[in-house]
Amino acid sequence: MEKGKTPVTFEDLWRLKFVGDPDVSPDGNKIAWVQTSINADKNAYESNIWMSSKKTEESGISFENPKRITYGMKSPDLAAREGSPRFSPDGKCLAFTSNRSGQNQIWILDLARGGEARQLTQGEEGKSGITWSPDGSHIAFVCREPKEKEEEEPHKSKDVTVVTKLRYKANGVPYVVDPRPRQIFMINVENGEQRQLTFGEYDCYSPVLSPDGKSIAFNSCREPDCEIEGVPDIWVLTLETGEMKKLTDGRGPAGSPVYSPDGEYIAYYGNLRKDVAAAKSEILTIPAQGGEPRVLTENFDRSMGCSVSTDSKMDAGGGGPYWSGDGRFIYFLATDRGYSKIFRVAVDTCEICEVYGSGVCDPCEVISGEGQDCSLECNCPGEDSRAVTPSIIETKDYPPVISSFAFSDQGAEAVFAFIGGSELNPADVYVARGVSDQPLELKAGCRKVKGWQYRVVSHRYTFDKVIRLTSVNEDVLTQVNLSKPEPFIFQSPDGLEIEGWMIRPVGFDAVKKYPAVLEIHGGPAVTYGLAFFHEFQLLASNGYGVFYCNPRGSLGYGEWFAQQVIADQGGMDYQDIMALRTVMDGVGWVDDSKVGVTGGSYGGYMTNWIVGHTDKFAAAVTQRSISNWYTKYGTSDIGFYGNKKGMGNRDLWDSEGWLMERSPIRYVPNVNTPILILHSEQDYRCPMEQAEQWYVALKRLGKTVEFVRFAGENHELSRSGKPWNRKERLAHMLRWFDQYLK
Repeated sequence: MEKGKTPVTFEDLWRLKFVGDPDVSPDGNKIAWVQTSINADKNAYESNIWMSSKKTEESGISFENPKRITYGMKSPDLAAREGSPRFSPDGKCLAFTSNRSGQNQIWILDLARGGEARQLTQGEEGKSGITWSPDGSHIAFVCREPKEKEEEEPHKSKDVTVVTKLRYKANGVPYVVDPRPRQIFMINVENGEQRQLTFGEYDCYSPVLSPDGKSIAFNSCREPDCEIEGVPDIWVLTLETGEMKKLTDGRGPAGSPVYSPDGEYIAYYGNLRKDVAAAKSEILTIPAQGGEPRVLTENFDRSMGCSVSTDSKMDAGGGGPYWSGDGRFIYFLATDRGYSKIFRVAVDTCEICEVYGSGVCDPCEVISGEGQDCSLECNCPGEDSRAVTPSIIETKDYPPVISSFAFSDQGAEAVFAFIGGSELNPADVYVARGVSDQPLELKAGCRKVKGWQYRVVSHRYTFDKVIRLTSVNEDVLTQVNLSKPEPFIFQSPDGLEIEGWMIRPVGFDAVKKYPAVLEIHGGPAVTYGLAFFHEFQLLASNGYGVFYCNPRGSLGYGEWFAQQVIADQGGMDYQDIMALRTVMDGVGWVDDSKVGVTGGSYGGYMTNWIVGHTDKFAAAVTQRSISNWYTKYGTSDIGFYGNKKGMGNRDLWDSEGWLMERSPIRYVPNVNTPILILHSEQDYRCPMEQAEQWYVALKRLGKTVEFVRFAGENHELSRSGKPWNRKERLAHMLRWFDQYLK
């Protein structure tokens, strides 16, 4: 423990700032982003737009100190929420969304003339998905269709809702989902004239205009089975005639379209294997006039986008795809083990390379733990216990988790703005200019692992130069004692190798024994990695070791690895987690009689499953959990399609026995572990009835259990819930572990 520093507290979460959603002006001379902070007095989040400009007197990559450029609401009762900064094609204006007028509307800030922002859109409906036309005269956006005026009927009840759609609920929506479809609109920036471009009963998303401004591409699922399958296609609408054409053919999901610089092709995320569970997303291109799609990333066995989990992020930014100015490359974001990085694919050859910062280490370098002192300080067992023969992975100090990035290649050289974080810093804004001409060949001789590749590319191109524009949390992070996670690899009983991390208690003393907590992530299609977790640091500051891993089903290790949980929930994924528990037994400083377990969503399911199958944990905290797969099918907002696919297409009427066999509620009589249930009342992803069933069954059989309910919260409580409730959640968790592990 460093002198002069304090332990991490509940309130330190309220002191953190979160950056996200970057954008780059077309000439590369301005960077804009969103900065979010917590207003504890208002029990709310506030976000505003910040910007930094290149210093005009200097060449290279030198930017001015960031400045806040929007100020939102000044009401003592309301919190400003502003986001989605988007530069106009000439860089002279900035469009953004703001709740200043109540709902999210589009506002325009004149960067050349200065002055106050002006409101562009009106109405009761919030706006999203904003994109400029190439000439800067119009902005396209997404919005629900206007409400039809209804005549007031005397004594008509407002307590009655008629539901006709299958997808009538959604997590984060406190009432029945508004049945009006989301459509694409376009508005004239000068005079405010607005017109609706798409019609019908289908939702439309992600509009993007062609380089000549004559067409707009978007994604929409417009098939008769759209409520069940929900597989979107890429559509193109000709603005002059209103004619719509479907480019893709439903063979797989298609989204995030973007035109090539010459307008001849559209790149998008998706795949051509709709019926394959946990199929990896690819980058594809298709002729803008129609034709056969082409997969560019078939040999890239990683997960598109950033799936690295954290409780300290507010980032609605994108991860590509972005075309280079000459149309030769497409840049994209992908998760590679516990990292998320920028990659590029050559359009002609499909060669994929990593694009990263100067001097970053090769994360594939491995030091074998066999025959030398292991930093886990494990009591190395014999050959019969393969789980505790870890290998230690070396990393260096560079933002290993890029959660979003923006890209401009219209100026003298390519400019990237990205949001980068690490295990000891939630995130900051970085800017990189140029990509090196010569690749760095990655070192050969990587350690081979069973079940997944260490390396998916053979070359790395570095940015010519990278600078960090912000240090938004320096005042907090320099005052508290943080414990750096240490990565390692261990084996599951079948020999599959699993990547894990441990965090030592703050003030660690090698001669002492400590309680520890095993954390399990949700999803399961999520990833633990080198991201900051306030919860983990809070536990470490309160004298706990923290252990976590990426069991099979996690993203970032390839398609095969992600698919291993399909139709095997509570099977080998449970064995992976219990192998980590065995690792903890071999760590010399862990008191193996005082180990707790916790997890949320799928991690909550695994927590419930664990306590029904083993007494190896002295306490458990289950969060937003699943206890009964059978009832979740019909009560979750995604149960009727997500559960069925995740269960290998097993359905209620043909596999009732199997579904109940894999449901934790069947094993309540076996539970001996004291368990705390944390659940949100408006969680429609893992509905409250799941927690209620679990609690009543445990209580009725005389088990040690408490149930904490959070009113007005949904599935996102731990990440974006009301600040006071997030503190309460952590306080209850710590109270429970203190009671049974100390």
